[in-house]
Amino acid sequence: MSETTWAQGRWLGVVTFMAALQWLSLAPLAHSAETLVERSARVSTVPLQRGELPLTLTGFGAIAPEAGQSQNVSVPRAGRVERLRVAAGAQVQRGQPLMELAVDPAATQAFAQARNAQQYTEGEVARLEALVAQQLATRSQLAQARQAAADAREAVRVQERLGGAAERITVTAPIAGLLVALPVAQGDRIPAGAVVAQLANTDSLRVALGIEPGDARHVRSGMAVRLASVFDEAHAVTGQVVQVQRAINPKSQLIDAVVQFRPPADTGLLPGLRVRGDIQFAKAEGWLIPRSALIKTGEGFVAFQVADGKAAQVVVQVLTEQGDQAVVKAPFDPQRRLVSEGAYQLTDGMAVREAKS
Repeated sequence: MSETTWAQGRWLGVVTFMAALQWLSLAPLAHSAETLVERSARVSTVPLQRGELPLTLTGFGAIAPEAGQSQNVSVPRAGRVERLRVAAGAQVQRGQPLMELAVDPAATQAFAQARNAQQYTEGEVARLEALVAQQLATRSQLAQARQAAADAREAVRVQERLGGAAERITVTAPIAGLLVALPVAQGDRIPAGAVVAQLANTDSLRVALGIEPGDARHVRSGMAVRLASVFDEAHAVTGQVVQVQRAINPKSQLIDAVVQFRPPADTGLLPGLRVRGDIQFAKAEGWLIPRSALIKTGEGFVAFQVADGKAAQVVVQVLTEQGDQAVVKAPFDPQRRLVSEGAYQLTDGMAVREAKS
């Protein structure tokens, strides 16, 4: 090996050794800086405040008309539905036509027979009156004829109330309300007395909310209830508990709390709709904090306060939640601020960079 080659190799070894020494001296500093960044977090904080939120029980049920506020519409004579004037779900007024019915010819014949019987019996009364005057008939026979004539006239009146000799009948709404059901179609043949429509007065409605038997003891008449459709909670109304059943509903295995309410026109809360009801039975008082401050753990919930630039973990008991707020019971320090955002990244004693709000 030449002297030149040996010198170059020696110089390269010295450079490599110096570079290694420099890397080893800087590595702890870099690791220390990385550790500092990892163990600090930027969070938002708010001051603590006390407050209250309502305690509620939730039940589900279907809206129904008030007892005695619905009415079935039936037809007095057999016939065929010629024309429907309304559809199910329509709001109708009293006396508004619902459908037109072509009367069965047999029903028309019954009226004709009653009219003929009346004419015959009245003729018999006149004939017997003349015979009695001539002493050719007894007064007993005349009394029987007069009774038969009276029965025939009553039979005609009944037929007239049923529609008389009319070949067509217009079925009208007996009350103003919602047309809940229309179980016939155009062209259907229906017997006398058949129900062809069901109306409900929607000025006042009710719903039986199913409540867990263990929670029913908290519910009493007069309590306020928030009702909303299970499909759209944007439109809600306030009702009132009017009755709490004292027996288990065999279908739902729950206890029914009957709620009465008056629906505004634009809520869409109509009979048959399934709704959710939140019954306010009490109020919870404690620390009123944002729900974002709560962190779920295996044993419950915790929150963090800031103490001298570090996170201080506090075990909390959640009393109730509503919207983006919660009422909790916890040994908070009232002088320390609460971490409202960013708590998910904290551990007890971790350094924090605080953004107050």
